[in-house]
Amino acid sequence: MEIYQIFNQTPDWSGGIQLRYSYLTTLTASQRYLEQRKAMRDIPLRSESFSIYLDLKAPEIFNYIIACLQKVMLVPIFSEVIKNFTTGVDATTLLTNDISKYFNIQTMPANVLIVGAGWQEVRWCVPGPSSIDVTPKIDQELLGNEIIYPLILAKLNSLSKTFESEKRDTYKLEFDEFVEEGILP
Repeated sequence: MEIYQIFNQTPDWSGGIQLRYSYLTTLTASQRYLEQRKAMRDIPLRSESFSIYLDLKAPEIFNYIIACLQKVMLVPIFSEVIKNFTTGVDATTLLTNDISKYFNIQTMPANVLIVGAGWQEVRWCVPGPSSIDVTPKIDQELLGNEIIYPLILAKLNSLSKTFESEKRDTYKLEFDEFVEEGILP
């Protein structure tokens, strides 16, 4: 399985971020004919969609995105922004804001994307209430203002142009979480 990263492009935050959870519920009626739902999964499958800007001078990026359709990649969950407060070099524990109520990082710890000034790195993490342990250590010098996003394995399922201008276009990307067969939660 290859991991593709297409997130060096400027996001269009005005379009918002949509993060959907699918619990695969079943619907039953009670004795008084009231609707009752029961989740068939303990951990939901996630879908995320957001828009990005593409400069018209960079057709290779658009071609790269087209090549990523139906391929598994690491996708940041932009709605769970984690702020790093650790400074220094060779860090393995990052002090963060309170992340105890962040559903995705707490219930499904995995990879995180750490974004600094002019660099970004992917690391495996184990979260705490206000810190994240990362493996392997971060080689970049941390300034204490980096942003961290949880990552999910997902497939790019659709790509559509939402706005066109002379200088840049806006594209909406839609991802569905990738789960290997036999490992459904």
